Amino acid sequence: GSIKEKKIEAYSENVSDAPLLSSEPSPMPVVKRTENTVFGFTELTFGNGVRMILKPTDFKNDQILISATSPGGTSLYPDTDIMSAMLASTIITQSGAGSFDNVGLQKKLSGNTAKLTPFINELREGVNGSCSPKDLETMLQLNYLYFTQARRDETAFNAYISRMRNMIKPLRANPQIIFSDTLSKIVTMNSPREIAIPTEAQFDQVNLDRIMDIFRDRFADAGDFTYIMVGNFKTEEVIPLLEKYIGGLPSAGRKETWKDVNPEFPDGKIIVDVPKNSEPQSMVAMVWNGDFKWKEKNRQGFTILMNILSIKLRESMREEQSGVYGISFNGTPVKYPEPEYTITSTWGCNPDSIAKLSQTVLDEMVKIKKNGPSSEDLNKVKETLIRERETRLKENNFWISSLQSLYMNGDRLLSLDEYRSFVNSFTSMDIKKIAGKYLDTDNYVKVALTPAPKPETNRP
Repeated sequence: GSIKEKKIEAYSENVSDAPLLSSEPSPMPVVKRTENTVFGFTELTFGNGVRMILKPTDFKNDQILISATSPGGTSLYPDTDIMSAMLASTIITQSGAGSFDNVGLQKKLSGNTAKLTPFINELREGVNGSCSPKDLETMLQLNYLYFTQARRDETAFNAYISRMRNMIKPLRANPQIIFSDTLSKIVTMNSPREIAIPTEAQFDQVNLDRIMDIFRDRFADAGDFTYIMVGNFKTEEVIPLLEKYIGGLPSAGRKETWKDVNPEFPDGKIIVDVPKNSEPQSMVAMVWNGDFKWKEKNRQGFTILMNILSIKLRESMREEQSGVYGISFNGTPVKYPEPEYTITSTWGCNPDSIAKLSQTVLDEMVKIKKNGPSSEDLNKVKETLIRERETRLKENNFWISSLQSLYMNGDRLLSLDEYRSFVNSFTSMDIKKIAGKYLDTDNYVKVALTPAPKPETNRP
């Protein structure tokens, strides 16, 4: 039996016995509590100012999801810091947490379902996590560590940056990547804050001290964070744990919001060819952008409109041309920093059918603006939306995102019946109106990846 013992001993040497947290948080009690009986969730406010929404569900026995956000994000930092700000959460995640480096942390969590990662996007910072009920405490401890003991790890930092540099170098010559990079530069009018493929110079701007400052600054004050937790737990049972790990998060009473650093979209028609493809194939993207009126009826109508156009384009583009593939047409409105919508249509085709297919897209937009959708198309989309909603209502992720929309945007929650009658209330005329508001055939960006010119061989 001595071999077995040796094996176990050798393995356990590598796993630290140290607890995840070197010091325990001081709990703060719930100071305010309200119940939403219609949708079955509880809103808590802790003594440190953190707001937390709890929605117990029985969709999955082994799942609890957590998501938190706070206003700020990379928008608060100057252009020169943008690469450091964008990479901060990734670098921190690669660096372990508390007294554990990344490898040590993975070993420590081996066999544990708790996962939690911080993020910093343009307007917000926050965390996303998941675990099975037995590992809830571990997930909350990881959350506490990122707020209080983000780890500086020069080795992890250097390894990550050099990995990225090596990975991206060959991509800069890849035709598809040049195509999407060109597209992103045009639609953001070359904003230094929008980085699809970082240059060497942009990598040179990344600085570990800056990363640590930015990350710690974003997570220094939990007081303006809103946490949402959905899944298999009992509200009363988890409150003591939450008072300790969420109520115990540091807060400083900062009043913060994001800055509007949103790049302008170009005016008029911008049409650009990228003659870089090594194959005799083309990729095309058309993008529209404009102001949006953030009303429930507009948002739902816009969704219906996008889905109808998506169906129409697949039908009409395929009829016209063989060799068309990957046809997509979709759009989303966002509320912040300013309400606006972006619509993107992309497809692959033979180079000689670019002009014709682009015209088809514009023709379908004109048609629906003039006549509205057919009742057949409208009903097909309504049925699909309602069927999808029935399924999604039984998913924890759906509740996370619906509660986020409620707390971040003030969007109403709808029961299935309310949703069904709302969707069914849209007439062809309603959709025609929305098409008139949001489909613009005069202003757009169109970028096409076309075959690279062949070197001339038949010279005398």
